[in-house]
Amino acid sequence: MEYNLHALFYKALSNSDQEIQQQLKALESIVLEAQKLHPIFSNLYINNAINPSKPLGYSFPGQEAFNYLYNTRKKDPFESVLLCNGDDKTTEYISVALSNIGLRFGLENQLNTEILKKLFQIMLTHLNFKYIFIYDDFFRDIVVFEHRHPVSAICYVPQIISENSIPHLYKKIDVLNDLNQGSILIFDENIFEESGRMKKIIEENAIALVALNAIPETELDSDFFSEVDL
Repeated sequence: MEYNLHALFYKALSNSDQEIQQQLKALESIVLEAQKLHPIFSNLYINNAINPSKPLGYSFPGQEAFNYLYNTRKKDPFESVLLCNGDDKTTEYISVALSNIGLRFGLENQLNTEILKKLFQIMLTHLNFKYIFIYDDFFRDIVVFEHRHPVSAICYVPQIISENSIPHLYKKIDVLNDLNQGSILIFDENIFEESGRMKKIIEENAIALVALNAIPETELDSDFFSEVDL
């Protein structure tokens, strides 16, 4: 099973010297803490776009990788930080992409709900996010509102959601820290179930969350790139 975990920023990341360093340090912290959750987050290297199965020899986190990624971002503010474990022949494959619009994990291993919840919490401790969701073929095909981002059976929304605000709620974890204030919502015990029942749960919760204005629109704000020095 392949899926992506998408985390969206409110505004494009700044490419000032200090901001790039802070962004890379935040990514290092996320990866180091994620390694304690599951071994697939270990042994990450800078991705080789020409030949992904042979990553560049810079282990991340690491000083050589940090310097390489810093220089790459300074040269091109729209360049993504690409990481992978370099093994595309196993279900334990993982990729990580930090761009100036969001953070993405590409996964082939179906992590359980508890690990995903903790990964959300780690991310929300280190970076400011507008919305986090899972994207795969099943969730992609459940489109209730074309102008809103997809809704998945586990997601983070940037407002505290009361338990009776949505029709289907298995678990809710409120996030209150210096960077983020919102709720991680888990709709069902089995978030990867692909069924008519789950489709109905997603659709009904999507309608409720859009009514609360908790799901962001797909169109970027007019000042989204205002912090980027072109």
